Order: sequence, then C-alpha cells, then structure tokens
Amino acid sequence: MQSINNLLKVTADWKVMPTSSVIDNVYDIVRVQYINVRRALYGQGNYALAPTLSRHSVTYRVWQGDDDKRKEELVC
Repeated sequence: MQSINNLLKVTADWKVMPTSSVIDNVYDIVRVQYINVRRALYGQGNYALAPTLSRHSVTYRVWQGDDDKRKEELVC
C-alpha cells in the first residue's frame, strides 16, 4: 500500500502544485478510502474488518437494502 505522501507526489507528477490542488487531491484520496471502508463492511474489495470489529459486518444483500441514513450509521 502506498503512503498518502507518495500518492500525492504521484498525482502531482512530482511537481509543485497550488495549495487548492493539493487539497483537492487529499479530498479525493480520503473519499476513496471511505469507499473502501464501506466496502469492507459488506465483505467486498481489498480490505477486511479486523477480527475485533467483525461484529459490524453486514451481508451485501442487507447493505443494498438499507437506506443511505442507515449506511452512514453503520460507517460512523
């Protein structure tokens, strides 16, 4: 797994960028990480819940049936 620092450098093609662009890149990286966390809750993707958190997992069918408010409750 790449470090966030390395991801930012690769995204910027190792060039100096304006602060607003760096912030946008950080936002995108964090957004993707949240997507990966959500996918781990229902057993998809490259990540898995730690054994101590496995009680929070749900099946994909349950995840698809829940509304957005319930999904946010599961993530937070």
